[in-house]
Amino acid sequence: MNNRNAICGTNKFTEDPNVQEDTCDEFPFAATYESAALNGVSHGKDCAQVTAVRAGTTGDLPRDWPTVTPIGTITGTEKCVRGHIPSKLNTDLGGQAYSTFIKSQLLADGDGFWLSIEP
Repeated sequence: MNNRNAICGTNKFTEDPNVQEDTCDEFPFAATYESAALNGVSHGKDCAQVTAVRAGTTGDLPRDWPTVTPIGTITGTEKCVRGHIPSKLNTDLGGQAYSTFIKSQLLADGDGFWLSIEP
């Protein structure tokens, strides 16, 4: 929880009223050894900033919020990304999917893994 608080904790994240039930999401995941907090970042303002972009109102959140867009200038030297993400999308992926992945792959503490993001 300390990793997440460093990036998204109280007084470190201001909700965006344009994002449905806005929550703070961070990458790399707070549960990994590559998390921003474990790599010297103490505040989410030092991460690249992105916000979810609404494309529809179907009620299917992944289709309604399919992409993110940068906030301000991203240099590429940031050690992390902090995003404004609708709560249900953040909870589904960050909680259930990641936990299921760890268990299904029988990953132990310290095991490495690759993350591939495809459109």
